Parts: sequence; structure tokens; C-alpha cells
Amino acid sequence: AMAAADHVALFATAWLGMGLAMASLIGHVRGWDQARAAGSLARRYFVASSGLLGGTLALLAWTTGTSAISGILAQAGTLPPGLAWLAIAGLFLTAMIQSALFPFHNWLLSSMTAPTPASALMHAGFVNAGGILLTRFAPIFAGDSTAMSLLVVVGATSTLLGQALLLVRPDVKRKLG
Repeated sequence: AMAAADHVALFATAWLGMGLAMASLIGHVRGWDQARAAGSLARRYFVASSGLLGGTLALLAWTTGTSAISGILAQAGTLPPGLAWLAIAGLFLTAMIQSALFPFHNWLLSSMTAPTPASALMHAGFVNAGGILLTRFAPIFAGDSTAMSLLVVVGATSTLLGQALLLVRPDVKRKLG
């Protein structure tokens, strides 16, 4: 629903629903304190992400006068520079939270309480939703080389920090597998 949505409200609602469903899967063992804590942490991150996305989409819809994502993207080149930067920041932070990029990686680290099928779903699709979001709204970013460079720097930094973390943190699931 999120990937196919052309209305900002449907897109934001699907984003929120996806986050709440994943938080529920992460904390599915109600009697296990660590699972409940991990689910609660993930829920907080996903609700924050959804609020940020909703605010950004509302701002874009209000400015362009259309609630259709295709209509917003058609007018991306005509956005006032200050508003374009605000939209870029909102979309970028939303994607960072969802994709667990540094410094929003704590929800992903705590999600190790999730069962393997939920973990597979999370890594194969859910974490990639940030990339889907950025791809979907690429016309807003495309006109600004500084924003594109910032995306690369943040992504590369998060990748290097994640790789460094793998060097010092044991991978229990891989050892079990």
C-alpha cells in the first residue's frame, strides 16, 4: 500500500501501520522483558518517524496545493528554497530513522529479540523502506547537489560505523545459524 500510494494520507498511514506492525513483531513475546523493551523502543522510533513524515508531507501538500504525491513531485522544481530544504530534512530524517542509520540505529540493535522470520522481514524489506522513500521523493532532492552529497556522506558514515561495530560485537544469530 505504501509503495503504490499516490495520496499523502494513505502513504503516511501505511508508513505508520508498517512501523507499528514491525514493533509488534519485535516485542511479540509479552512475558520477556527484553522483547517488550525492544518493541517499545522500536515503536517510539517508528511513531517519531511517522510524525516527521506526516508533517513533511502535510507541508508539501499545503505548499503545492495538492495531496497527490505525483502532483507534489511534478511541482518539486518550483518549491521555495527554504521549504525545499525543510522537506529534504524531514524526508531524510524519516528515512534515517526507518533505515536505522547512525544515530538512529538503537532500535535495530535492540530488535535482536525478534524471531528469525521477523528479523528477515525487517532486514529484507522494512529497513529498505527508507531507500524507497528517498527514491519515491527523489525529484525533491535532485535539484540540490548539497543534499545529494549529504545523503552520501551520512550513508557512508553509517556504513563504516556499522562495520566497525561488527568487529567488536558478537553476532549471536549467525553463530546459532
